[in-house]
Amino acid sequence: MKTIVILSPDTWGKMMLSKMHYAKTLAEEGNRVFFINPPRKESASKVWREEDNLTVVSLKERPLRIFSREKLKPLYRKIEKKYVKEIKRITGSIDELWCFNAFFISDIKFFGAAKTLLLVYDLYVPENLRKAAVQADGIVSVANEILNEFKEIQKPELLVHHGLAPAFEKMAKSISISQTLNQKIKIGYVGNLMRQSIDRTVFKHIINGHPDIEFHFWGPTEVIENNLITDHPEQEVTQFIEFLRGAANILLHGVKSPDELADGMPGMDAFLFLYDAKQDVNAGFNSHKLTEYLATGKTVISPYISRFDGSGLMIMDKKGSEDFTKYFDDHIEQIEEYNRPELQQKRITFALDNTYKKQVERIRAWMDTLI
Repeated sequence: MKTIVILSPDTWGKMMLSKMHYAKTLAEEGNRVFFINPPRKESASKVWREEDNLTVVSLKERPLRIFSREKLKPLYRKIEKKYVKEIKRITGSIDELWCFNAFFISDIKFFGAAKTLLLVYDLYVPENLRKAAVQADGIVSVANEILNEFKEIQKPELLVHHGLAPAFEKMAKSISISQTLNQKIKIGYVGNLMRQSIDRTVFKHIINGHPDIEFHFWGPTEVIENNLITDHPEQEVTQFIEFLRGAANILLHGVKSPDELADGMPGMDAFLFLYDAKQDVNAGFNSHKLTEYLATGKTVISPYISRFDGSGLMIMDKKGSEDFTKYFDDHIEQIEEYNRPELQQKRITFALDNTYKKQVERIRAWMDTLI
C-alpha cells in the first residue's frame, strides 16, 4: 500500500473533476490517498475520510500567503514549508506526490516524496510552475503544446488523453449501436453556457440556419448554479442565454449529474464543440468533454483540435475555415455516413481505452521507468 498525496487547485465537492477521479481510482486500487484542497479563507483546517483509503484535507488560509507569493518570496517560502509540515503530520511519509497545483506549493521537494509528478492541463506556465517542473520526476499533460513549454527543462514527459468518468464508462459499455438517425436530427452540447470562450456568434448562425435540427444543451444557465461566474455576467452572455431560451429548436436541460448526462447523451445524432480558441487557447488542444462525447459513439463537429488530428474520430475543420458556420452546413448532411457502425465502435473503443483506471495504469507503468 502506497501513500499518495494529490495537490489540487479545486476543492473536493459535488462536481467531480479529473483530480477527484484520479484520487478515487488510486484509492480503489488499495493506496492510502490524501486529497489536499487549496487553502480557502472560509475554510478551517479539517480532515475527513471521504471513503475507504481516501482522506480529504482542507487547509485554512494563512495571512499574507497570496500577497507574499509575488511580493515577498522569502516569506512565501516559509509559508510553503509550514503547509507542507501540516500536511505531512497528517499523511506521514509520502511515496508519490501528484501535483496538479504548483500555484499553491511550487517547492514540491519539501514533501520529500519518493516520486513526484507534475500534471499540467492548461497552457499557462508562470515561473512557479516551471520551478515545480524542475523539481518533479516527470510531467504529464493532455496536449503536446503544453509539454513543449517544458522542453528546455528536459524532464521525462507523458502525453495522455482526458480520462473517462465512471458514469460515461458505464454508458459506453451499454450502448447498442445503430446507424439510424432520429426523425429530427439532434445535436448535443454539454458545458457551461456562460463560459466566456464559447463562440456565440457561430452558435447563433448555426441554430438560426437549421430550424429543422433539434439542439440540446446541458449546463449552467444561471449565476446561482455557476462555478465560473461569481458576479454579474457580461451582457453578451445574458443575451446569448435569452436567445437560447427563445429559440424554438432549443432544449435547455440545465445542470445534470453525470448519471443523468449519460442517460440523455446517447440520444443525440452528433455533438458540437465550439469554443473560440483566441479566448480559450486550451480549446484548440484538447477537452475532457470530447472523450465523453465520443463515448456515445456519435460523431463530433468541431474546429481544429490538435490532440485529435489524424484520429478519424471527429468531423474536424483541419483547415481552420474562416466561416465555421459554412463548414457545419457542408458536413451536417453527411451525419449518417460519419455515424457508420464501425466508426461508432471506433469512438467507443477509444473512450473505453481512456477510463481513469486505464489512465492510472498508463501513468503507473511510465512512473516505473522514472529513476
